[in-house]
Amino acid sequence: MLNEDVVTAFAPAAREDKEVVLRQNNLVANIPMLHRLVDLMTDAFLLLNGQRQIVFGNKAFFKLLNDDNAERVYGLRPGEALHCIYSKTPGGCGTSEHCVYCGAVNSILHSQSDPHKVASANCNIVCEGNVAVNLQVWAQNLLIKRENYTIFVIRDISDKKRRRALEHTFFRDIFETIDSLQSIVSLLSVADKHELDSMIGIVKSVADALIEEIKDQKDILYAESGELKVNKCIVNSGDIVKAVYNKYVKYDSDMAEKIAIDRDTVSVDLCSDRKLIMKVLNAMLDNALEAVYSGYPVTIGAKMVDGSVEFWVHNQEVMSQAVKMQIFKRYFSSKGEGRGLGTYSMKLLGENYLGGKVSFVSETGFGTVFSLVLPLSDAS
Repeated sequence: MLNEDVVTAFAPAAREDKEVVLRQNNLVANIPMLHRLVDLMTDAFLLLNGQRQIVFGNKAFFKLLNDDNAERVYGLRPGEALHCIYSKTPGGCGTSEHCVYCGAVNSILHSQSDPHKVASANCNIVCEGNVAVNLQVWAQNLLIKRENYTIFVIRDISDKKRRRALEHTFFRDIFETIDSLQSIVSLLSVADKHELDSMIGIVKSVADALIEEIKDQKDILYAESGELKVNKCIVNSGDIVKAVYNKYVKYDSDMAEKIAIDRDTVSVDLCSDRKLIMKVLNAMLDNALEAVYSGYPVTIGAKMVDGSVEFWVHNQEVMSQAVKMQIFKRYFSSKGEGRGLGTYSMKLLGENYLGGKVSFVSETGFGTVFSLVLPLSDAS
C-alpha cells in the first residue's frame, strides 16, 4: 500500500499495490453474468476498491476514455483515468485542494461513509489540454466477500449542459439584443434629423453586438472541436488594449467611469491573433465588470514580463476559495445556471490557440487580476 504519509488536501492518498488490484479484479470479474449485464449499460460502470481505485469497468467506460487498455486503467482512480489536471499530485485523484469541490470524489466518500446511501452529483472535469468534460455520477457501497467496494456510474452530460447554456444564456442574450434593436428601429420613424444620426449609430452598435455574440459562440464550438483557425500577424499590445477599451465605451458613456487603461501600458509588437487576444480580454473584462461591487473602476493594461507580453485585467473584489478552486471549469459560475463559459474560454483560447498562459491572483487587499502572457514570437 502507498505510504500513508503522502500529503493530501482532502481524501486519503493511500492505495493498494497493483497485485492487490489485480486480485480484486479477478474476484469481481468472476461474478456470474456481471460482464454481460454491465456491458448492456450505456452509462460507464466502475467498481472501485476501498482506496477509490478502479478494479473493473464496462465497455461504456473504456469508450468514454477512448482507451481499451484495462491493464493501464486498473489501479488508477477515476480522475487519473480521465486525465483530470488536478489529479497530477503526489497523492493522485481526490487529494488536491481543488478536489474538495469535486462532485465525483465527494459522492464516492459519501457512499463509503453510509453503506445504504446512493450518492449523486454533477462533476465538471478539466482534462489535459484544457479539454472540459461535464459528468453526472452515482456511487453506492457494495460488499463482496467481506470487502467493501463502490459501484460508480458515470454519465457524460456535456451535450446536455451545452444545450442548457445555449437556452439560458446565449438565446436569452440574443433575444434581449433583438428586443433592443426593435425598440430603437420603432423610434426611427418619429425621430428628427439630429436624433436620426445618433440613433443610426446606436442601431449599428447593437447590430454589431448581435453579430459578435453569434461569432463568439461559434468560435467556442470550433475551439472545442479543434477546428478554430488562428490568423497570426504583427499586432501591438497598446493598440489592442485601446481597442478593447473603446469597444466598451464607444456607445456607453457610463463605461468610461467603470473601465480605465493603466497609464503604464506598454506598446510592443508581437506575432499573434488579434481577434483571439481581444476575445480573451473581453471575457476578462466581462467577468470583472460583473464582479465589481466596490465602485472602483476595472483596470486593463499590458506590461513586459521576462521577455513576454502580459495583458491583464484587475478589479478590487476578491473571490471566495470555492470560486478560485473551480474558476476555469466549463459551466461553473457563481452567477447562476447556464453561465461559466467566460473564464473557461480564456483558458481554451489563450493557451490552446494563442500558445500563452492564462492565470489569476485573487487576494485580500489586492483584489483580483486575470492575466494572459504571450510570447513575442518572431515579431522582430
